[in-house]
Amino acid sequence: MKRRHYIKHPSFICSWVVLCLILISGYGLLAMVSDLRTAVPEMLAITALLTICLAATVYLGEKQAVRCSPAAILILAAVLRLLFLFHPPQLSDDIYRYAFDGNQVLAGHTPYRDPPEAFLEQPGKTAEIAARVNHPHLVTIYPPAAQLLFATGTWLGGLTGLKLLFIGMDLWLIALLIRLASALGMPLWRVVLYAWHPLPILEIAASGHIDSAGLVALLTAVQLLLPNVLPLKRSFSSPVQHHAVPNHSRIASAFLSGGLYAVSVWTKLFPIVFLPLCYYLLRRGQFRMFILGLAVSSIFLFLPFLPEIANALATFNLYASTWEFSGLGFQTLKAWGVSGLSARLVLCFGFVLFLLYCYRFPRQRHTENAPQTTLQQILAAHYFIGFGFLLFTPTLHPWYGLYLLVFLPFFPTAPGLILSWSITLGYQVLIPYALLGQWLENRLVPHLIWAGPAAALLLGAVLKNVTVESQRQWSR
Repeated sequence: MKRRHYIKHPSFICSWVVLCLILISGYGLLAMVSDLRTAVPEMLAITALLTICLAATVYLGEKQAVRCSPAAILILAAVLRLLFLFHPPQLSDDIYRYAFDGNQVLAGHTPYRDPPEAFLEQPGKTAEIAARVNHPHLVTIYPPAAQLLFATGTWLGGLTGLKLLFIGMDLWLIALLIRLASALGMPLWRVVLYAWHPLPILEIAASGHIDSAGLVALLTAVQLLLPNVLPLKRSFSSPVQHHAVPNHSRIASAFLSGGLYAVSVWTKLFPIVFLPLCYYLLRRGQFRMFILGLAVSSIFLFLPFLPEIANALATFNLYASTWEFSGLGFQTLKAWGVSGLSARLVLCFGFVLFLLYCYRFPRQRHTENAPQTTLQQILAAHYFIGFGFLLFTPTLHPWYGLYLLVFLPFFPTAPGLILSWSITLGYQVLIPYALLGQWLENRLVPHLIWAGPAAALLLGAVLKNVTVESQRQWSR
């Protein structure tokens, strides 16, 4: 009765109405902008306000003044994303490569054989899409699972079909976050840090990036390794109940989990760095089935594209060895006189050391007695890996921040929340590009991206020390 009375309190309802109006109004304004590339300052200001609203939600949640139902989170998330369904992609043109690859697959051709420029002289829709693809002289870099998704979205309705598919997967991802939050006994309001955040709405709903597909496959694979915590028949918000799971069910779950993990990796390659963390969730007898599922799924995904898929390695090598954008570590090393190749090697070595440290973060294997503790440690390790990737990568596109933001609800920190917004400062490069056709990067931007998170981290450490010292004085 107390909870019901609390939810019906007028001030509680009013605060939620105001929050919803701010979110819908803010995203509505962005959806009405004819060209976001020429309105980057306005976009940054609006998204900053929206991020502050989410920070206020976190603060009120910590004060136990905010509660969200799963339905409210999903409905508002769907509304905010659908505002951009028919919005033309402007912040990124990657979706045209998706559509070109999807058309090739639907036509029975492999997109790894010929680059888009080979189709520019052909009449029809394929030439129109090929003309919009960036770097048309390069064969596609996207893995085979991504190609199947491109074909599905293109079959659903071209660019709109692709965006609708990825929005649907993003909502599925939010539902998985709600389930995991419930399993850990966390308040559901933390999921709004992803569900209502500007980054996935702009990058997935507006620009149509495929990252939601890779993330939903990743988290589904993790969920399948937790049948005693997250059985599929439970509702989103029901309390966690531990019960015995038959051995054959565990083996099947491990096989399916491995298969979905392969789908995640072969959609966007980055989730491969999370793979060793699954070891801590596997129980006795599951490891071999997980690896078998991973191998079988990979084989079935690669077979339709052999042998031409080897051509993608040339594009990937070019990306890994020459592309750069807003990378603080990379620009700093180059400013110190380090060559581009040496800087990449140093950053790669540093990231590998960082990964090895994060792999040791969960200190115990998953057991029947402490599944929640282990899961929380593993999700925290995912968060730190995403943070480290953004710091070490030479190419820091804003949508890379999704691999940090998706784990922010389980580790809500001020540096992570600030970085999830400041990473969009890289879009300043679109202003001269839209007006003059020139790609002019500002060397100050990488420092600005990391200035906010660094200041929040430093301030948090100072406040913590002050609090500890005050407690010591009072104890005396």
